[in-house]
Amino acid sequence: MKHIYSLLSVLLLSCAILVYGQEPAMTIKTLAVSGTNFYFHLSSHTPDVKVTVDFGEGTTPKEFTLGNDTLTEIRGTTAADQTIKVYGNAESLLSLRCPDGYFITSIDVSKCTTMQAIHCDNNELREIDVTNIPSLIYLSLRASKLTAIDVSKNPNLKYLYLSSGYTIESLDVSKNPELELLNISDCRTIKSLDVSKNLKMISLSCDACPITEIDVSNLTELQSLVTSYTFIESLDVSKNTKLTSLYCSVSNRYDKYIRSLDITNLPDLEILFCSGQKLTELDLSKNTKLKSLFCSNCLLSSLDLSNCPELLEISLFSNYFTFATLPVLDLGFYVYSPQKKISVPQNIKTGEEFDLSDQLLVDGNMTKYKWKTKAGKALQQYTDYIVSEGKTTFLKTQSDSVFCEMENSFFPGLVISTTNVHVEQGSGIDNASMSTTQVFAEDNTINISVVESCRAMVFDISGKMISEKQLQAGNNQIVISQPGVYFVKINNSRSTGTHKVLIK
Repeated sequence: MKHIYSLLSVLLLSCAILVYGQEPAMTIKTLAVSGTNFYFHLSSHTPDVKVTVDFGEGTTPKEFTLGNDTLTEIRGTTAADQTIKVYGNAESLLSLRCPDGYFITSIDVSKCTTMQAIHCDNNELREIDVTNIPSLIYLSLRASKLTAIDVSKNPNLKYLYLSSGYTIESLDVSKNPELELLNISDCRTIKSLDVSKNLKMISLSCDACPITEIDVSNLTELQSLVTSYTFIESLDVSKNTKLTSLYCSVSNRYDKYIRSLDITNLPDLEILFCSGQKLTELDLSKNTKLKSLFCSNCLLSSLDLSNCPELLEISLFSNYFTFATLPVLDLGFYVYSPQKKISVPQNIKTGEEFDLSDQLLVDGNMTKYKWKTKAGKALQQYTDYIVSEGKTTFLKTQSDSVFCEMENSFFPGLVISTTNVHVEQGSGIDNASMSTTQVFAEDNTINISVVESCRAMVFDISGKMISEKQLQAGNNQIVISQPGVYFVKINNSRSTGTHKVLIK
């Protein structure tokens, strides 16, 4: 038995001597404390490739067998020197995948000249050199601490993920003609990006980067483009006819905006996010495959969706839509509230009509009108004003400016407001003829005496017009069939007056 143990000890010692006597194929350094259960994954070009892994000073090297059809887990316990070394044939290694959050600071793969994939996201990576790996196809280094990454010697690179690389200052992809996907989202120190040589690009994400322009005119294969939260003021996608998704939204804290966006040459577009941009119009007539539209907080006042039969969701709040212009849709996801205020004249005189009748009906549903002071106090209908068929006539002046709130049950939760209006007294000249007008009720008859021809309209207390008559100079009568309170509105060529009567 002692002989067997001695032989085993000799074999292990020989293995250790062999390992320590050669250069590692790969080295990984980490800030993980001694005793950390550490792991990563490797694969090889061919099956049954043997590698020996040393997890640090004082540990026993472990042998692993790699395959070419799946990733092999390499697991061990870190030592005080926080260095993991992989021994074996460096050129046999196909891919490396590191776990998230294991504080990896550097990876030496300079000898792995035929490696095709490296994945090391969400670590403390400060150093990696891939210039000696021309075969590299996939490189993902998200949320690293790198200040630079040189991919100029990787002509076969197809997929490059560097998102949340806050310290990466620049990136040159001009030597990567095979690049199909580039993601530098949230790389906050990359201020420019040239993709003019990447003719095979399918997906480009450069959102939340401080870039001011991007030329994608050469990217005719592009299907997905994300430029949200940048400082881009002009975006030409007319040559990107294969685009299926376009994201270019910004928030209010940005001072650079896109003011015009032409997507009429994107027949395959399915997703459009352009919220926050200063767009006053958006032509969707050619986007017949559109499914998702998010255009909130723009400057839109109308939107024609008649050529978007596949639309599934839409968000267009904080625009200038009204009940007259909001698209009438039956969707599972439709966000339309709030809307910005309707701009109206700043002044109105008592007796004059304030016309908001274009907001009166939505798909057969009647709009309710309420007037309030700037301070929020509700005015009293029939005392301060009357509303008939969407038209308001003020009966008295107001010391505070006022605004109108409108609600319609077709769009629950939406209150559309006007800007503030000052209600002034009608001039004496305009109301001269009205001062001699007499209106009174007798039994079921309204008697009206005027000095010149004019028009009279009678409204019930709900604001419904029940009678209209052209009056001649002199005495006129209008017969009312039902008792109640009525309002008589009299218009001539110069002024308007309103009178309240009671039919018993």
